[in-house]
Amino acid sequence: MVDLGLRRSLPPIFIIADVRRPIIGVDFLMKCGLAVDLSRWELVISTSTLCTRGKATTINSTGLRAALPKAN
Repeated sequence: MVDLGLRRSLPPIFIIADVRRPIIGVDFLMKCGLAVDLSRWELVISTSTLCTRGKATTINSTGLRAALPKAN
């Protein structure tokens, strides 16, 4: 299980890679019901008020992908 400081364990539904900076993908955030509050630098559980503070970093991006909801 993964502990991000949100007082609950999250399922390890990701790939472990040898990278210099950790990356949390949108698919992981959606599956775990998490949201990113960029104005407060927080990771928030969308169904409660629990949150954990993040750290701002600057990296060069190789691309951008949109996360769109699935059609019903």
